[in-house]
Amino acid sequence: MTDSKSTRGVSKRMPSWTPEGDIQELARRCRSLAGSLEEVEGRYHALLDTIGEGVVITQDGINQYANRAVCEMTGWAEDEIVGMPPLLKMVIPVRNEWEPSSRETRVDLNHPPERGEYRIEGKNGIIKHVEIATLPIVYEGRKAFMSVVRDITQYRRIEVALLESEEKFRVILDSVITPIVYYDLQGNILLINIAGATLMGGLPDDFIGKRVHEIFPKEGKGILQRVLRVAERGEGAEYEDQIVIPFGDRWFLSTFQPVRDAAGNLFAVQTISYDVTERKRLSEAWRDLSRRLVEAQEQERRNVARELHDQIGQNLTALKLLLGAAMSRPTPENRPVMEEARKLIDELVSRVREISLDLRPSMLDDLGLLPSLLWLFERYTSQTGVRVSFKHKGLDQPLPPDIATAAYRITQESLTNVARHAKTDQASVTIMADGDALTVHVRDEGMGFDLEAARASGMSSGLIGMRERAVSLHGELKVSSMPGHGTDVVARIPMMTVSEK
Repeated sequence: MTDSKSTRGVSKRMPSWTPEGDIQELARRCRSLAGSLEEVEGRYHALLDTIGEGVVITQDGINQYANRAVCEMTGWAEDEIVGMPPLLKMVIPVRNEWEPSSRETRVDLNHPPERGEYRIEGKNGIIKHVEIATLPIVYEGRKAFMSVVRDITQYRRIEVALLESEEKFRVILDSVITPIVYYDLQGNILLINIAGATLMGGLPDDFIGKRVHEIFPKEGKGILQRVLRVAERGEGAEYEDQIVIPFGDRWFLSTFQPVRDAAGNLFAVQTISYDVTERKRLSEAWRDLSRRLVEAQEQERRNVARELHDQIGQNLTALKLLLGAAMSRPTPENRPVMEEARKLIDELVSRVREISLDLRPSMLDDLGLLPSLLWLFERYTSQTGVRVSFKHKGLDQPLPPDIATAAYRITQESLTNVARHAKTDQASVTIMADGDALTVHVRDEGMGFDLEAARASGMSSGLIGMRERAVSLHGELKVSSMPGHGTDVVARIPMMTVSEK
């Protein structure tokens, strides 16, 4: 009784079992699972279609899947790619575009490498440069390969363009016969052309990467300082130097220019050097000739002045004495004539003395520059009415004769121009001498003149003579003037003797 009741209770709680019910339940569950798998796969594919890299799944040498990015890269539709025997029609490794052998190598993508750079041929022969990374996966329960394809065509084009640009730059650089060097901001040589390397007795590769001190042991420190100065200021500069090279000492005029990258950051300094040795030699020869001409001119002035003073002046004085003796016993008829002759002799004596002093004042040789200038200013004011304000320093020391003469002549000629052209009654002269140089500055507040117009029409012989005197002694002379604003003449002469030059 008990068992019967128990059995009846169970049958009421559990449904009756039939084979058809189990099959229906299994089918329902399979449909649900398939729907879930399709949903997951759809989401997976949608995700892959959003990324920029291409994705291809290959199994048994057949493309099983390709995302949207691969289709856009190759120009093929997904249904055209899926089912193709290889990953793509042609894959060629990229090693060097200029190596013919690289175009002959093909890859069997049934066993693709893990990573590599390739050229792929798409629809209608379109060639793309790509980077492919491949890894093994399990696809639908079996071994497969998933390849991630990244389009680097644009990068390769830029790279090739840069290489071509660099090659063109190198060809141009090496075709120039002027030495060109690029330094980084630590003084290392980044680039040197063939002309520069040849000048140093080597090839470009012999010098690239070396410090400037290794190339120029003597001048390296100075060159580095200039590189740093140009880099700091951000603007170019020009220098002239004597540099020791394997072929001997040469003079170079070098321009230093900052070099910036695309972002505007300064990363190097370019130097272009011009060999000016021959020009320097000619300039030195011309300067030496000019100095000798000036010296010869001064010597001739000295000789003529001495001749006028010692011979003609003395003869005129003797003639005056004789005429004076004759006039002590004159006849009424010849007294007026002799009186007129005496006046003419007095004028001749005075004129000879003036000419002698203008040619070469003897006190310049006997007493020096300072007394000669003081005498010059006093005489100049008495003759022209132009007062001279004089300041000086260092003139109590002995000066080389050629420098003293140049200072005297430049001052004399400048004051002569003031009297002739400035239309003023005042002028100032400042002369300073120190251990390095003697500086002469003559200033007037007169009417001035148009300097450019004067240069175009040809400068006066006086200005040319002053400049030649300064240049012949390794100095310089500058003239500044504007209409209505007076004139400045400044000469600077290095304080060294002829033997030191």
